[in-house]
Amino acid sequence: GSSIDGLTVEADTDYAPVSSLSLDITNHTPSTEPLKAYMMIPPCDLSNDLLTVTVNTESGNTYTGDLTTAAGTLLEAGLCYTLEPTLALGKTISLPPATEGSLESTLNNITPTPEQTELAVTGAVNTDDITALATFLKENKAEKITAIDLSGISGIAEVTGFADCAKLEKVILPDPADAIGDNAFEGCTALTTVIQNEPMPADAAPATRASISKRIKKIGNSAFKNCTSMTEMFLHADIQSVGNNAFEGCTTMTALIFEGTKAANGNGGISLGTGIITGTHPDIKIFLPAITELAMATAYKTILGEKPTYYNFAGYGSATTTVEKTNPASYTLISTVEVDSMRFTVEVESGNLGFSIPFPESGNTPANITVDWGDGTAVVAVPKGTTLAAGDAFQHTYAAAGTYTITITSDATADKKQIPVLNFGQRTGSYNTNKLVSLETALLNMDYSNLNNTFKSCEKLTTIPGNLFEKNTKATHFSSCFENCIALQTIPENLFGKNTVAKDFGYCFATCSALKTIPEKLFENNTAATNFGYCFYNCTALETIPGMLFAKNTKVEYFNSCFSRCSALKTIPGNLFEKNTMATNFSFCFSNCSSTQLTTIPEELFANNTEAENFSRCFQGCEALKTIKGGLFANNKKATDFSYCFDECSELQAIPEELFANNTEATDFGNCFSSCYALQTIPKGLFANNKKATSFSECFSNCHALATIPEGLFAKNTMATKFSFCFSGCTKMELNANIFVDPTATEEEKLNRFMDKSMNFKYCFQNYAENNTTSGIAPALWNYAKGSGQWQTENCFTNCKVSNHADVPSDGSWGTPKAPN
Repeated sequence: GSSIDGLTVEADTDYAPVSSLSLDITNHTPSTEPLKAYMMIPPCDLSNDLLTVTVNTESGNTYTGDLTTAAGTLLEAGLCYTLEPTLALGKTISLPPATEGSLESTLNNITPTPEQTELAVTGAVNTDDITALATFLKENKAEKITAIDLSGISGIAEVTGFADCAKLEKVILPDPADAIGDNAFEGCTALTTVIQNEPMPADAAPATRASISKRIKKIGNSAFKNCTSMTEMFLHADIQSVGNNAFEGCTTMTALIFEGTKAANGNGGISLGTGIITGTHPDIKIFLPAITELAMATAYKTILGEKPTYYNFAGYGSATTTVEKTNPASYTLISTVEVDSMRFTVEVESGNLGFSIPFPESGNTPANITVDWGDGTAVVAVPKGTTLAAGDAFQHTYAAAGTYTITITSDATADKKQIPVLNFGQRTGSYNTNKLVSLETALLNMDYSNLNNTFKSCEKLTTIPGNLFEKNTKATHFSSCFENCIALQTIPENLFGKNTVAKDFGYCFATCSALKTIPEKLFENNTAATNFGYCFYNCTALETIPGMLFAKNTKVEYFNSCFSRCSALKTIPGNLFEKNTMATNFSFCFSNCSSTQLTTIPEELFANNTEAENFSRCFQGCEALKTIKGGLFANNKKATDFSYCFDECSELQAIPEELFANNTEATDFGNCFSSCYALQTIPKGLFANNKKATSFSECFSNCHALATIPEGLFAKNTMATKFSFCFSGCTKMELNANIFVDPTATEEEKLNRFMDKSMNFKYCFQNYAENNTTSGIAPALWNYAKGSGQWQTENCFTNCKVSNHADVPSDGSWGTPKAPN
């Protein structure tokens, strides 16, 4: 089946010694049978010479044979000599031109020998052919094939499908290809060279450089992941995108070269994914094009990371060679520019996949900022000075529900403003507060004093780092910062460690209903703080308070509602306010701390708070409180307001007589002990020293167990004018006639007790003793001298069981002229 197409003899002159003889044979199929060449040799002298016969076949196989003669041996003309060349296959197997779908059959019919290391494919192919080729390369019979030449194929625009071809060292890409697909060469651990439009050297080792030509516009995700032998990659200027993790795990890669001048992820710039060089050589160098703006270099650094060393090409013209462009000597080192970052995690759900970085919708970016949305999409680069507005680059829609960690970077240093003011109450259309799950790092510097409401109502927020505010050292206000973060269980001890000028912590952790403990040194460095009002309000899981929590906050004035509604609080440390000598307001401080274990109040709790003025509702609703120590308010001589102080302390059974003895400035005792259902007695001298008191409205209302009222209880409180509902609902109590007066006073003194004062006695004894058969005697207020005063007396004795009830004027005409001297 073979035929001889031509015989070529080369000689210096006619009949001169033969230097070479070449024979071309077509349609020859290699076999184990020896190939015999019969040749009519012309007259020649082979004295000590070598006659070599070479037979080339179209498949690239080569047969060679030598005819060696001894010295002086002459080959006789006209004789036929037989030569048996031995089979010597060439390095490259050149397959016949393919047609789509035919490659698998062709590959099945060849068995490379150990000498054959390269395979060249031409013709029209499809994806099935590429799959067949990749499968062939993984077979044992092709274990010596280390290079493939695809330059001559057509039909494939995006090269992919060669993942885990572990023996492959070199690839010549198809001429028409313009993309390298996702995972195209992932796991090709021997791959060092990827080129295009470059002939493969027939007798040279594969080059050490991978160079993507101008035709290739895209490199897909993980395209060269774990190509552990690849040492460098040259990307030509027209590359448009490099996918996520493109070179991840290329442990020997020491150089990544960008020829293009386009900014990274800017308008019209190259799009760079995340994790591109993760796990490459620790000393990897990044070579950038001729960059004149620092911001552009920063953009690359922001995306690729600060770890590599960056070089900038000094400038080149069209004649500059690739070798020059990739020669480090042609580059200059780019000085390190700090690229600071912050990370936080969000969770989006189906039907609401949008999220906006909660920056304002006005103003400008203070630095070059990038955002990695954490979903594999391209990192967004926003130049300094970009206008902030709804629908800007800080808005993103995820493709699927899930949890994503967002990374924001800034090229401004931490001592300058790095990002606009971040507040999760901004850009409400994306419902950001419902999506924040955790904060992984410190916030970038916002150069702003007011961090009020920053994370308010982020109901899914579970974790905050200790250094969260360390770069925002100018912050003075943290009011409502974490209010209503109902999933937050712990607070890092050093959270405010760097915020030494902070003043306001009002409502800071209000309604953090999962919070169980507070670190003792939480506010240790906040020596300028003045306000802790409502700080831990409604922290319903909080069980304990560290005694030295406010030890360093000596300038604090406000503790109002600080622990109000902490319904699980078991104890109050006696030294809690020991150092807060400037505190003035304790209103509502422990109101509704209704735990059954909170039965007592340390007597020394307010011992050093000599400036305190307001204790209104301080222990209101402490339902398990059974006892009060007499010296509780002994040093609070400036206190003026005790209204509702022990309101609804339903287990309180007794009041120490000296409780208010030193509070001579007190003016308001309204509702002070109202609804103390277990209270049985009132000490006679309870209000003896509170001569400036003006209101006792509802002071003991609904004290159902109260049996008696001491005579002269309000005798010293001559400025008091408000007694409405004072004993309303005290259903077991027995009245006496001298509640408001000294029983030893003259009758005249008693009758003139309220002369010329505008008194309010409305409902004062309403429903008094309705369950008591012993009636007692009502104070005859209707006979007291009213003078010029305006009195309110409606229903004062309604439903009262008193012996003199019939004497109460039915027409409300109370009061008489001033009693005679």
